[in-house]
Amino acid sequence: MGFALFTTPHFAIAAKDALQEMVFDSESKSVLHTEMAKKNLFVKRGIYMESQMFQKASPEITSKVYSKLAHFQKNVDWDAAVQLVVKATDPWAQSLPTNDWYRLHRSLEIIKASL
Repeated sequence: MGFALFTTPHFAIAAKDALQEMVFDSESKSVLHTEMAKKNLFVKRGIYMESQMFQKASPEITSKVYSKLAHFQKNVDWDAAVQLVVKATDPWAQSLPTNDWYRLHRSLEIIKASL
């Protein structure tokens, strides 16, 4: 199993398409299988639009996310905040560095924007 990071979703999709089902051992007929994960989560949800990819979330969504996480951040309850985001369909939130509130907010913003 391997892991790769890409600077843009466009590069990640191109790499996935190029490698998917590529034969790497002709004797055993072994093929590569690729999957998108973590930061490419929004690609899976079908909301990838290159021109809008790095735009900020709408003020309404940002406000809702801030309201949902403000109590946790004020009380420094990182674990409970992560569980909130995990329950909102982002299991990768558990792998964020502790107290990386910006990324936790962004993860929840992406989820809210894709609903």
